[in-house]
Amino acid sequence: MATTTSRTATTPARRVTTPARPSTKPPEEALAAVRKLSLKALAARVLVVAAPGDGPTARLGPRAWGGVLGTGGPAGPWVLARADELGLPPASRRGDQSAAQLRDAAERAARALRARGARAVLAPPADVSVPAGAVAPRSFGQDPARVARAARAEAAGLVRGGLAPVPGSFPGEGAASADPDATTATVGQGLPQLRRRDLAPFRALAPRVPGIQVSNALYAAFDGVTPAALLPEADVRLLRGETGFAGAAVSPELGALVQVTRRPPGAVAVDALRAGIDLVLVDGTAADARGVFRAVLAAATKGALPRARLEDAAARALVLRRAPTPPGAPTGRDPASARPRTPGPTPPGGLTPGG
Repeated sequence: MATTTSRTATTPARRVTTPARPSTKPPEEALAAVRKLSLKALAARVLVVAAPGDGPTARLGPRAWGGVLGTGGPAGPWVLARADELGLPPASRRGDQSAAQLRDAAERAARALRARGARAVLAPPADVSVPAGAVAPRSFGQDPARVARAARAEAAGLVRGGLAPVPGSFPGEGAASADPDATTATVGQGLPQLRRRDLAPFRALAPRVPGIQVSNALYAAFDGVTPAALLPEADVRLLRGETGFAGAAVSPELGALVQVTRRPPGAVAVDALRAGIDLVLVDGTAADARGVFRAVLAAATKGALPRARLEDAAARALVLRRAPTPPGAPTGRDPASARPRTPGPTPPGGLTPGG
C-alpha cells in the first residue's frame, strides 16, 4: 500500500521590529570641529561666564552670560540671557493662552531681546507645579499636558524671534520645598512620580530645543543630598536615556551649586562636567572665573576629566551656540572659531519656527 505523506504548510515567522531610538550623540560635524582643539580651548568652550558690564551683556543686566575664558576675553556675540529679560508676564498668568497667543508673544519678546544682544535665553519654563508650590508663579500650571503644550508653543515663538530656547529646570522643580533659585530645596517625589508627571514637558521639548537647563535642587528620587546637575543619574540616564535629548545640558548658576555643596567653584564645575553637564554658567568675580577655568584645565590635563567627555560637551555646546536664526538675521561670528559663522546644524529633532 502506498503511503501518503502530508505536508503542513508553515508560515514564516513574522519579524517584529521596533523603531530605532533617535541618537543622543552630538552631530559628527560638531565633534569634528572640536576634536582638533587643544585641552585649553576645549576647557574654554564648556564654560560661559558673566561678561563685564561693558561687554556683550551690557544691555542685558549683570546676570547674562557671554564671555569665553582662556581665549583672551569674550569671543563673538553669543549671549545667553535670563528668562526675566524677555519681559513676559509670570508663566502662571500665561498658561491659559492659546498656543498661537503664546507663540506670537514669545516671538515679539525674542525679537526685542535679540536686538539687545541676546542669542539664547533660559526659557520657556517646563516645571509642573503643585498647589501653593514654591515655583508656581513661574510654571504654566499643574497639568503636565498643559505645561508641555505651552512650553512647546513658546519655544517655537522664541526661535521665530531669533533666540535659542533653553528650557528648565530638569528633571522638574514644580514640587520643590522652596525656590531653588533662592535657597537649598528638595523635591520629595520618587522616580515613578517624576517620570509620570515632571518629565512629560521635557519629553515634548527634547527633540525641539538645542539646550536644557538642569536643576540645582536635591531629589529624593536620587540620593537626596546632591544637586541634580552633579548626578549622572539625572544628566545622563534621565535626560539622555529617557527623554532622548541630544542637545546641550546647561548647568544652573555655578554659585548656586557652590552654595548647596559648600565646595570650591572649580571642583564643582569639574564634577558637573563629569556628571554630564555640557555648558557651565560661571558667575562671581573675574578672579573666580579664572580659577574655575584653571581647575577644569588641570582636571583635563591630569585625566580626571577625560578628553572624550570634554569633546562631547564642547560639541553639544557648539550646537547650542549655532542654533538656527531667522532668515536675514545677523549672525556675527562663531565663538568656536575665527571663521565667519555659517548656519549650524538644526537642533536635535529640528525645532522649526512653526513649532
